[in-house]
This record gives sequence, structure tokens and C-alpha cells, in this order.
Amino acid sequence: MAWVVDASVAAKWLFAEPYSAQAAALLTGDEDLLTVDLLFAEIGNVAWKKLDRENLSYQDAAHALADLRETALAVHPVAELMEQALKIAQGHRRSFYDASYLALAVREGAPLITADQRFYNALAETPLRSHMRWIGDYQEDSP
Repeated sequence: MAWVVDASVAAKWLFAEPYSAQAAALLTGDEDLLTVDLLFAEIGNVAWKKLDRENLSYQDAAHALADLRETALAVHPVAELMEQALKIAQGHRRSFYDASYLALAVREGAPLITADQRFYNALAETPLRSHMRWIGDYQEDSP
């Protein structure tokens, strides 16, 4: 089994947030974890915002980014997914960033697991929902 993980899930690996336990369980499971290369920029931005808004220390932010670099992820270039991501983004009025993760999920036949409630809910009534899972529903033995 493989999962595509987006930045909303990866942030929960690094920072104490709701659903961090479910996200951490992904790291201890036997599943392969896939993502797109833009995940690193998105997490860098999350860390930067936490420096400003949540008084996260620079050292803690840098440590979190180093931890992410060491996480076992199969990283796919967004460049390979741009056409499909653009179709998803335009067709469903979602950001290109979010659509990139979903394009990877569709291409690889692996569900995208997300903690982005707005993104997840926005696709509730679309065929793309079959390619998505909510982090709150994840259990280590989930298929």
C-alpha cells in the first residue's frame, strides 16, 4: 500500500497539531509514502509562519526542516504532473499546489491523505473524492 501525503499531513509530523498522532502513524506503518517536491517549500513556509505567529524558535524550525529531509519519502517532481494538476486546479477551483498532490495520487493509483479540511470537503461531490482520504479516518491498519 502507498499513500500520497500533502503538506498538511507533513506539518503534523513536525509540529504538535490536531491529528498529529494519525499523521505519525503513517511514518511507523509499512506503507510507502509519496509526495511532490513542492512539499518542502510548503513546509518551509509553514515553519516560517510559526516563527512569526506562534513564537517557534529558529532552532526548532530548522530542526523540523532537517527532520523532514530525513523522512523516507518517494519524491516526485511537480514538472511531471503540471498538465494534470492544471486540469484539476482549473476544473475544481483548487490551488495548483493542492492539485499537484492529487494529480500524483491519480497517476500512481495511491490515495492522497490530507488534513486540509477545505480541500477535502471541496471535492466531496466529485469523482476525485475516490482518490482522497481524511487524516482523521486513518488507522495504522487502514487499507
